[in-house]
Amino acid sequence: MKKNFKFVFLSLFVIFIFACNSTKVEQKKAILYRYPDAMLWRIDGFDKRGKSSTVYCLGTIHYGDDRLYPWPECIDEAFNSAKRYYGELSEEDIAALPKEVMTMLMKSGLSLMTNNKNQKPLPEGLTKEEIGYIEKTIPNIKNYYRFEPWVLNTVLSQYGNSGLYFNKGYDSYIMQELQKRKVKYLGMDILQDQLDVICFGSWNFQLQNLKNSLQEIMHPEKQEITMTDLYNAYLAADENKVLEILNQAYETSNPELKEEYKDYIELILNKRNQKWAEKIPELLYAGGTTFIYAGCAHFIGEASAFEYMRKNGTLE
Repeated sequence: MKKNFKFVFLSLFVIFIFACNSTKVEQKKAILYRYPDAMLWRIDGFDKRGKSSTVYCLGTIHYGDDRLYPWPECIDEAFNSAKRYYGELSEEDIAALPKEVMTMLMKSGLSLMTNNKNQKPLPEGLTKEEIGYIEKTIPNIKNYYRFEPWVLNTVLSQYGNSGLYFNKGYDSYIMQELQKRKVKYLGMDILQDQLDVICFGSWNFQLQNLKNSLQEIMHPEKQEITMTDLYNAYLAADENKVLEILNQAYETSNPELKEEYKDYIELILNKRNQKWAEKIPELLYAGGTTFIYAGCAHFIGEASAFEYMRKNGTLE
């Protein structure tokens, strides 16, 4: 009889502990809200003391024009209510980026003579039309031919964005505003994460991306999707349309590069979003209000940071 009593007591105790733990986990799950008039999300959760805390996530596309301003009231309220700010990179890492890129340039030039012996230097692989355009558009273009194609593609990103400019995008505006206020912004990524994205891929993969960029700039009328299409969808805060355009942009018709494109998407989105899904609950737990601004691709679709949070059990 005593043994049975002990067994029943132990069983009830285990059930009680399990129930308490389940309730505790349930209470800690955060709630997600999407603002209808902007690519802005609010996550409501609890800090380590059980008090309510908030993380705002503003999705950006890095480029912009005057149509972005004044920005919607919901963004203004979220931005001004925050005590902590996070971009994709911290203020310190952005300051260190040029030096790190120069180091990568040196390695890129060296790799041309070592790892890429079977590859001929640029402009090999480009058409006469493409060569003519870049030599006419970009000063000292021949200096870039001795590097891997990602270098020229990075330079090319400054041109031909359909009248859109980085210094008019939300990212640039926010960084400048925080500098005026003497408020430091932190990073969701570490510097190496961004560097890995910049120089990702084989020579052929990088060359294909370079050619894609050139064709979009030179012949926007021939493109199924353009930066203008993405920007207009973004201005309309049309999450589904933005996702549809981004998914098309991430595809390739080159069968030899399909697997490499999958690896690329895994690197630039999935792996980073998984890290962010762990970071955001930590920000909620720290308390107060946090404002995150980052590419909107991180916040939409099946591989978004929010979906990974749901998988982790930290978001409703």
